[in-house]
Amino acid sequence: MLFNTIDYLVFFITFFVVYWFVLSKQLRLQNTFILVASYVFYGWWDWRFLSLIFLTSLSSYISARFIESKPQSKKAILLWTLILNFGILIYFKYAGFFVESFTSLMDVFGIELGYTFAHIVLPVGISFYTFQALSYVIDVYRGDLKASNNFVECAAFISFFPQLVAGPIERAPHLLKQIQQERFFDCEDAKLGLRYILWGLFKKMMVADNCAEEVDYIFANYHDMSWPMLWIGAILFAIQIYCDFSAYSEIAVGSGKLLGVQFMKNFDYPYFAPDIKTFWKRWHISLTTWFKDYVFIPLGGSRFGAFTTYKNVCIVFLLSGLWHGANYTFVLWGAYHALLYIGYVWIIEPGKWSMPKYIAIPLTFLLVLIGWVFFRSANASAAFEYIYKMFCVMPPRLPGLNTLDVSVSFKALMGIVIMFAVEWLHRNKHFGLDIGHWATVYYRWALYLFLILIVLVYGNFNEQTFIYFNF
Repeated sequence: MLFNTIDYLVFFITFFVVYWFVLSKQLRLQNTFILVASYVFYGWWDWRFLSLIFLTSLSSYISARFIESKPQSKKAILLWTLILNFGILIYFKYAGFFVESFTSLMDVFGIELGYTFAHIVLPVGISFYTFQALSYVIDVYRGDLKASNNFVECAAFISFFPQLVAGPIERAPHLLKQIQQERFFDCEDAKLGLRYILWGLFKKMMVADNCAEEVDYIFANYHDMSWPMLWIGAILFAIQIYCDFSAYSEIAVGSGKLLGVQFMKNFDYPYFAPDIKTFWKRWHISLTTWFKDYVFIPLGGSRFGAFTTYKNVCIVFLLSGLWHGANYTFVLWGAYHALLYIGYVWIIEPGKWSMPKYIAIPLTFLLVLIGWVFFRSANASAAFEYIYKMFCVMPPRLPGLNTLDVSVSFKALMGIVIMFAVEWLHRNKHFGLDIGHWATVYYRWALYLFLILIVLVYGNFNEQTFIYFNF
């Protein structure tokens, strides 16, 4: 069920009314309702995959209980949980990729296996809820958290619908504890939640979805595009993926606030970062901190010298790339950012080099932009060719193609300008529409009504899915 649809609007309003006006102050019934509604929300796409999220929830609940009650066997229990959940994730997300890669490798040596792997439908959000469930079990294993003795609470934490399919990836000490405690409606929080939702819908429908058509066309026809259009395609995709993904997170946060639940911040104006290290502190924060806490630090972090630190950085970025999907383009994207990150902390940061922010911010954006070409391209060869043509090649003149082969729509340009202007002005706030009480009520409502009007007139109502639903 997409946030930018009438279906979700009706679903959420119905849920909101029952949640607050029928089940208020009845914690067990509220949590049961959260679980049932979350399964309806997820099953709206394909009810058959509810069995997977139920299995993940049940195994996590049982494993955490056994880890706590049988500490002498907790390593074996954790290992079993990791094998089960990662096994499900690997099968649905990577099995075809590994089989095809192995078959291609054998072809190099002249061995024809003649084996093809049937296409497997990727369950929406499987990477998100799997990581969320595993963090719960690992926290119980470490002794950082008490295991829940209520399956409904645990399952509701893993499947809570606002952030179920595209994050933020929540931790049990933050979200599960809120589910276990009585929640109260807060009018100020609700107002803030509505502003989150409005800003998220603007970024999704006005910016991301209006950029999508141009991006799809340019990347599909990059062979015949002139270098200015290749740059425009890369820039538009960088804007599209940021607005699309951060919009989902902001709508999720806003929906949570309307229900008396706080989600973690997932984006912090990453394109205003003055260096690549800061960028990764601001982009997809929930995934970055997950890898830091459960992979980087257990591997030794930065405690054992430069070589170990850089090795761990490479592992984290390569895993982060692979987390996004079974394609060499994502691995290359991760490797590229690992090199950028290591280059910064090894060469630039120790020397305390500095440059004005008006140079540092565009330079960081440019470096990130190149990485997005790997991320968006259909395969590795297409990515390298696209980047090569961006910098080195002016393609031959072809009939019907001008220097600017595609005109960027007025709607997209207007949305981009408004989005960056608002976020730059409020870059020290929690999000773009975090205006607060410093502005008069007339200014605030004028801005809200202006954004609503812009979305209604120029927004894309084609109900395009969110990019990160694919991951």
